[in-house]
Amino acid sequence: MRSAIEKELVGSRNTSDSTEERLAATIDRLAGELRRLRTGQQGWFAFLDALTKTVLTCLPRCPGPLDHPIREAIIEIRRQSLCELEAEPRGSALFAE
Repeated sequence: MRSAIEKELVGSRNTSDSTEERLAATIDRLAGELRRLRTGQQGWFAFLDALTKTVLTCLPRCPGPLDHPIREAIIEIRRQSLCELEAEPRGSALFAE
């Protein structure tokens, strides 16, 4: 009876060690996958940032007279947003570590 209990105790220690090793390996694998996802997300952000700047730069002006208040407001909003985009570094706060 005693030898059976001792055998079970030794077996449970080995099981817990292997469980810890598998858990550590899983966490390491997930950390690697998260790093790859982050790199991909940064790439998409840079692409969309460049595309947005290109589209905003190349958009034709609104039709209508120069003194129209709505047109002036739209021009000012575009100018401000483009200046803000130019002032921010690529990826700014979205990917701060």
